[in-house]
Amino acid sequence: MIEGSILLIFLALDGVIWGLVIGTKRLYVPLYQVVLLALGTCIMLFFSLWIGELIGGVVPSVVFQKLAGALLLIMSVYQLLREEALAKSLTFKVFILMNIDNVGYGLAIGNFAGFLSIAGGVLVGSAFILGLAMSYQNPKLQHYKEILPFIVLFSLGMIKLLS
Repeated sequence: MIEGSILLIFLALDGVIWGLVIGTKRLYVPLYQVVLLALGTCIMLFFSLWIGELIGGVVPSVVFQKLAGALLLIMSVYQLLREEALAKSLTFKVFILMNIDNVGYGLAIGNFAGFLSIAGGVLVGSAFILGLAMSYQNPKLQHYKEILPFIVLFSLGMIKLLS
């Protein structure tokens, strides 16, 4: 149960961070996209917890963590080189970036609990909206809108690779 609580804390942090990143770019995010993000997170978490339970003893979770770290580093460099990279098809890209982490967490926990996926989806949607609101309330973040996505992606990738 403690693993589930930690997972929910990480999901909330992911949601707030990505809300801040998107909010600093002042991109419009309709409510239906936030709902799709939360629903997609719920589904991905459900399946990653289920698969983690099935293959937990066969494939070490560290393999998935290292793979997620490498993908996040690649995405950070891509984001730095192409400024509009995050802006196009926003919901899909944020969904993919957030769920790279979530799949790793679900596979690492490896015990199936359906309520965690529902709670995780609701929490991600709420935290994403909170992050958007925080970025709109703090105009100083606008100075970092070019580099903030790179910093977030790179930091997450390095943490995963070094842990």
